[in-house]
Amino acid sequence: QALKSKELLTSYGHAQGEPALRNTLAKYSYEARDVKCSPEQIVVGAGIQSLLHLLCGILKPAVSVVGIQSPGFFHAEQIFLDHGFKTIPFNIEDLDNQGELCEKPGLICINPSNPYGGKALPAQKRIDLLKWAKETNTYILEDDYIGEFRYLSKPIPSLQGLSRSEQVIYLGSFSRTFLPSLRISYMVLPPALLSKYQQISERYNQT
Repeated sequence: QALKSKELLTSYGHAQGEPALRNTLAKYSYEARDVKCSPEQIVVGAGIQSLLHLLCGILKPAVSVVGIQSPGFFHAEQIFLDHGFKTIPFNIEDLDNQGELCEKPGLICINPSNPYGGKALPAQKRIDLLKWAKETNTYILEDDYIGEFRYLSKPIPSLQGLSRSEQVIYLGSFSRTFLPSLRISYMVLPPALLSKYQQISERYNQT
């Protein structure tokens, strides 16, 4: 059936991803991870790194320093370095005492549900982190690539779902549940960044 859809196969498609897919992602991410967004806030891409390239373009000039949770997502760190951002390592405890950070980041990258080292961030710590982000006007990039994987308990809601602010950028991926060779990931932008993206979206082809 998909192969017979000439209008889809012979065009570049919508810059943010096909509307039917984004509608489904909005519904799915809410049910699975309590992500609260409209389909218009979702940008689909071929893997997280392609989405981060887009994100870098709309973060400047407001953000110049990016905090990378250590140990963290080095693939993401490389994209920020390629775009001229300064990156600094941090752990969650550092945020309780900003004197531990050599510079204040405008964005921090974390994986609260499936960290690369240590345990998942408990609920109270998530609330504290969101409060810190709002007080310091810092964006949080929530890498939630396998956040829905639970066998014995209900998943802790995503940071994006817990947040009542506009500070969280949510990243989801199907590389583990679908096929790594078929790169399908998505990014949920807060309203302020969405408006900046939409100003340039038509200059990018859907990957």
